[in-house]
Amino acid sequence: MAEPKDQEKIYIPSASEQRDAVNAMNMAEQQLKRAEKMYADATDATMRAAGLKAVQVAHEEIERVKAKYGRVLDWQKSQAAADKNQVDDKLQDALAAMGGAKSTTATHEAAAGAAAAPAAPAPAQVKKHIVQKGESLSLIAKHYYGDIHKWKQLYEANKAVIGDNPDRIQIGQELVIPD
Repeated sequence: MAEPKDQEKIYIPSASEQRDAVNAMNMAEQQLKRAEKMYADATDATMRAAGLKAVQVAHEEIERVKAKYGRVLDWQKSQAAADKNQVDDKLQDALAAMGGAKSTTATHEAAAGAAAAPAAPAPAQVKKHIVQKGESLSLIAKHYYGDIHKWKQLYEANKAVIGDNPDRIQIGQELVIPD
């Protein structure tokens, strides 16, 4: 049976599309940083002109990446916003369940559903995150750090939990969010 034409299909990019978009944007942003440094470090007019041209080329590359992966990048932004709202709702529920407790660390752990107590007491500043459906390390990094490129920091801190492939996080895994 054919779908009605007025129904819009829901777009969910694959993990490889998300990874490609993140990698392409990361490379373009690195290119821009190098070009800006080249321009800033220029000592004569010729080098400044070359640096300015490199900056323009880098901006064009960022625009090209946005054009190519705009749909994926928009989806990632919407997921990050939805994830933030979901976490906020869980925190509010946990606060209500705890009788209005003010400790954000305790509230976050309660909302995340930390199941088992750790063998040694965890420091008060440790943040944890329970992986939800549709999440990736880059989306989690965007949520906590405001930067999708910090996924490597999350991976390194959680390699024992995640395993050898950072693209294989599983729903329900408890990740440590380093400062």
